[in-house]
Amino acid sequence: MSSDQIPGHTYGTDEVPEAPITMEEFDRLKQTVLFDEDDEDALRQAGDDSRFSREQ
Repeated sequence: MSSDQIPGHTYGTDEVPEAPITMEEFDRLKQTVLFDEDDEDALRQAGDDSRFSREQ
C-alpha cells in the first residue's frame, strides 16, 4: 500500500461530500471570528499543509 492510501480515509474520493457553505461564506466566517493571515501562517508553520492557503 502506498503512503497516500490510508485505510478508512476517503479524501479525494466521491465519498467525501461537498462543503455545505461556499468559499465566500467561509471567508465571512473567518472574518467574524477574527481569523487572519497571522493565523494562517501559524497553521502552516505547525504543519497544516494547505487547507487554509490563500492560493486556493
